Amino acid sequence: MLLKSLSLVLFLITTLLTTNAQSNKMNYQNKPFPEIVQKGKNSEKPGAYSQILNANKTTLSAGESIIIQHYITGYGFIEPTTAKIVTTSSSNIFDETNSEVLSDFGRNPHQFYNSGTTGGLGAILIDQETGKEQTMFNDASFLTKKIGTTQIVLEQNAVKENNESISPFKWVLKTKKEIKPGNYYLTFVLTYFNGNSWQNDKIELPIKIMTWYEKQASYIQITAWIIAVLTILSLILSAPSSFKDFKLIFSKSVNEIEVPNTNQTQNVPTDLKLKNDSTNQSKKIVIKKGIGKDTLKKKK
Repeated sequence: MLLKSLSLVLFLITTLLTTNAQSNKMNYQNKPFPEIVQKGKNSEKPGAYSQILNANKTTLSAGESIIIQHYITGYGFIEPTTAKIVTTSSSNIFDETNSEVLSDFGRNPHQFYNSGTTGGLGAILIDQETGKEQTMFNDASFLTKKIGTTQIVLEQNAVKENNESISPFKWVLKTKKEIKPGNYYLTFVLTYFNGNSWQNDKIELPIKIMTWYEKQASYIQITAWIIAVLTILSLILSAPSSFKDFKLIFSKSVNEIEVPNTNQTQNVPTDLKLKNDSTNQSKKIVIKKGIGKDTLKKKK
């Protein structure tokens, strides 16, 4: 969805973004505001419109910036001259001197205020090929035949000379360097008259400011992975040596098993019966200890 910026000129007929303290008076240059051109079925009925936010990231460190592409989608009747967007932050977390809002597809920069920034939607597109004026809620089919009749201009991207795509509203907000970590949010409210009643569309964008530990989490995780890999490599490299040591210990243990010495003198009870293999008779013997060796004396 690209807007032919070279064949179109955005003409601002009102101050699109102002602070709440500023006036938001329309200046039509003594010309009636052009009618909305929507050729889809039931386009004359009361319209319904919603906001679409596309942020590059919502978890930030203090001092980082968030970039939000802001679109409006919907169809049906709307009064563009009274339609507006109000944006506020839940806390004073943005550096106002280094934050801005780019309206009209990036053509008009405006300062952002934490307390509230208000913008109108009364810009006019002038087709240089036909000279016809188009509102931001018109069917975008006049831009290129590839766009369907129910797609409006505020749903499209414009292409700048450097081929950069830019949305109808672009918020470039830099957070302050000194912010308490925690959860915050930006609130965007679209207010418009649909020919029958006033309508609101509210959307909140959550923003998280990370703690020191969360900021360092990626480095901690990388360090943990490196330690784990080194540990595994160390175990793999030391496995052959450990197996060799195990074999030596096992071999030594087997060699050190004590085998009974049959020649060693054993303690024999002093009174026992021995079986005479030749006579098959039992004879009683008495063991007497002499000097140097034991002597056996038979008793009849």
